[in-house]
Amino acid sequence: MEGEEESERWPQLAPPPSPASAVLSDEDLLGEILLRLESHEHLIAAAIVCKHWLRVASGDLFLRRFRVIHPPRLLGFCVDDGGGDVGRRPQFKALPQHPGVATAADHRTRHGYFGAFDHLAGYHRPSIADCRDGRLLVESTDRAPRRLGINTPYRYTVLRPPHPRESVQLLPPLPPPPGGCAGKHVVERVFLPEDGGGAGGDHGITLVYVLLVERRVTARVHVLDSGGAWGAPTTEETELPAPSCDDAVETVLPPINGEVYVVTTSGYTLGLRLGTTRFSVVELPDAARSSANFRMAWSYAAAADDDDFARGRLCLVHGDGTRLSIWHRKTTTMEDDGGAAGVGWRLADTFCVREACERVEWLPDGWWTGRVAVIAVGDNAEFALLDLEKVGVVIYVHLRWRTVKKVYERKLPDADDGGGGGGDRQRPVRVFPLTTVWPPTFPALDKPRQNCCVRSPDGLVGALVMTCHAGW
Repeated sequence: MEGEEESERWPQLAPPPSPASAVLSDEDLLGEILLRLESHEHLIAAAIVCKHWLRVASGDLFLRRFRVIHPPRLLGFCVDDGGGDVGRRPQFKALPQHPGVATAADHRTRHGYFGAFDHLAGYHRPSIADCRDGRLLVESTDRAPRRLGINTPYRYTVLRPPHPRESVQLLPPLPPPPGGCAGKHVVERVFLPEDGGGAGGDHGITLVYVLLVERRVTARVHVLDSGGAWGAPTTEETELPAPSCDDAVETVLPPINGEVYVVTTSGYTLGLRLGTTRFSVVELPDAARSSANFRMAWSYAAAADDDDFARGRLCLVHGDGTRLSIWHRKTTTMEDDGGAAGVGWRLADTFCVREACERVEWLPDGWWTGRVAVIAVGDNAEFALLDLEKVGVVIYVHLRWRTVKKVYERKLPDADDGGGGGGDRQRPVRVFPLTTVWPPTFPALDKPRQNCCVRSPDGLVGALVMTCHAGW
């Protein structure tokens, strides 16, 4: 009896937490562990373990770090050949290493949204305006098909072909271009957001109007807000440094680290910072100033171990004949150049396309006598898409591995039809890399017991090991 009374006086101490529970309940340590998962699918599988893991995996800072280490996987390419065969709709070319997801995306592209336009003439069918993070921004004409229920003011639509439940979002009618532009050529571009639109949404889509009259450049920017409406416009004007007899806008490149690049035919390229709507003259390498045959990309490889994700490097791939030059610059800030062309740029590598294609049997002879156009550059400038205009073949070139793959081959016009047989077309082919959707779509955890992260430490460790397994 005395022993029982004495035991009742002393409180019973809870058993000490297991080492696994102590580690996995620490958000900093758990974040470092989750960063070492192989892919986005493994991250989603780990996030469904409990709400604590979901909160860590879906944090903005963690997702930015995870994307630096594990960029979205390349599934294939969306080809928009409006200048090729008459009436050809955009199509999807899948990579062989992702047959399941790629086949589903191809089926949705063929029989979903684009299939509804089959009854329209070729010039009324939609075209791809932008492609980023597994999303397609599609521009349709004013004669949209009735079977989709799209009213005529809706010109732009966002698609997600790789998503298991493909959704279609209609963008609101576009605001008018800058005033006083009647009878003048205004370049209109709509871009998808760089960060995926914030937790899977599509706000942050940017509309850019660019007008160039003589030396004066005017830009107006609208951003789609979270309510699905275009925000108030911001306008900026500047003048080109020197006059030219053929001043015109050659192209407007998609946003790179928050900056849109306006390439002019006079050899000048302007950077338009979207956050502040400010222009700056981009001093390109000397070789790139002579032609607009270049594309740019942003590389976060230099900032993979740094919390400052604004750091990194700007990459530029320039084509001159069959020779590619890959240039790097550590920052996109252009104000400190001192006005000297090419200051701050470093020639990182060169690539001879003709040499890489010497053992390729599917290329016709003499392809190198035509223009080799750089039409796209992948994330971190790992690969480039080139249009061999002489033979009508688009190739994929991995700049590090020196490998060449055929992406698409179009039908060239005959010389008797006025095409010259040399690939001269009214509209160039456009090819967009299609990746997995980013950011990942995390499930909602509604069960009460999923709100506790210490219910079974051994089970949590086992779940993490399973997500790291290649066969998950």
